[in-house]
Amino acid sequence: MATLPAYAELHCRSNFSFLTGASSPEELVERAATLRYTALAITDECSLSGVVHAYEQATESGLHLIVGAEMRLEPSVGGVPMRLVVLATTRRGYGNLAQWITVARRRAEKGRYEARTSDLEGRAPTLPHLAGLPDCLVLLLPTAGPVPLGAGQGASSGDATGRAGSNAGAEAGGAPVNAQLSGLGVIAAAQASAAAALASNVPGAGRPRAREVREARDGPSGDGPIEPPTPPKLAPPKAAAGRRAAKPLLPPRPSTALSFESLFAQAQWLKTWIDVDRVWLAMPLLMQGDDDEVRERVKAVSAATGLRIAAVGDVLMATRAAKPLQDVLTATRLQRTVAECGHALSPTAEAHLRSRARLQALYEPEWLAETVAIAGQCKFSLGELTYEYPQ
Repeated sequence: MATLPAYAELHCRSNFSFLTGASSPEELVERAATLRYTALAITDECSLSGVVHAYEQATESGLHLIVGAEMRLEPSVGGVPMRLVVLATTRRGYGNLAQWITVARRRAEKGRYEARTSDLEGRAPTLPHLAGLPDCLVLLLPTAGPVPLGAGQGASSGDATGRAGSNAGAEAGGAPVNAQLSGLGVIAAAQASAAAALASNVPGAGRPRAREVREARDGPSGDGPIEPPTPPKLAPPKAAAGRRAAKPLLPPRPSTALSFESLFAQAQWLKTWIDVDRVWLAMPLLMQGDDDEVRERVKAVSAATGLRIAAVGDVLMATRAAKPLQDVLTATRLQRTVAECGHALSPTAEAHLRSRARLQALYEPEWLAETVAIAGQCKFSLGELTYEYPQ
């Protein structure tokens, strides 16, 4: 029997990533322990809210918990937003990450944040010690990621990729997909058409009352109908070919992979401001149409920059059974129906904690081994935090 590789999941968002993650931190930790992962990182987007719940469950399960967060930076490098997974290795690193999250949250309205590249260049006011994020490890994600909150009502300039994904189900003319094209829309249209036909041919404008039915059948005196009832006129059926032609075809799902130029520029920027031994290229393979593109692009940037590659699962769910819930969360975030979300919904349910056998079939052995090496450097635990009286 083949030995399964050791693996640590380094990119996992819980339901504390509002309207994105579909599983609680406790569910994620329990599932990771069941799969015998070496470690699990809870990396909610610009938040440390889920790690407390995860820490309590990890203490019971005996699982090594890594504290981290995902940060989406302004599109000042490479022309697209930069997505980073930041992992704290020590208590000092945890403090630096917490301060960065606080600064980013304070810049924006409630529920949003604004992280800048200048923060990591030491140009944040009163926080020059954030330069290079000391005692933190950084993974650069090569994909655009989920459509940000509020993109359904018009997003900021940095969310162009998200808008393209959410509108990918549009017609050729560029208009959003009509809800009537969904299965429920077709049923509702058929019911409305039938009700209109009934109202126009039967007295009473709808379901006829009992007296009108009797009079139509037996006449006003009850001696039988004066004239035989006239059968309702039915509209001629439409041609099947016409119905087929009216249904628009969805264009192919756009790739979520960053271009080589954008990813290379971001990797070079990270090498400039963060020690190269603390930076990795993340490799998320979710069995989607652009997996081969992501794989080749990350490998090319790795060869050009010397950065190592680490496997990640881009996890949003504990198990694949939560995929319908995750779709509903996406639709709520975009303020649309599920039928209108189109390619904004993930085409697969692979963003869950997968078995090590499945991961072994997808990733190179060295990419899996790198996750364990990274986890070994993350020694910080929430148990180190105690109340400190002010001086």
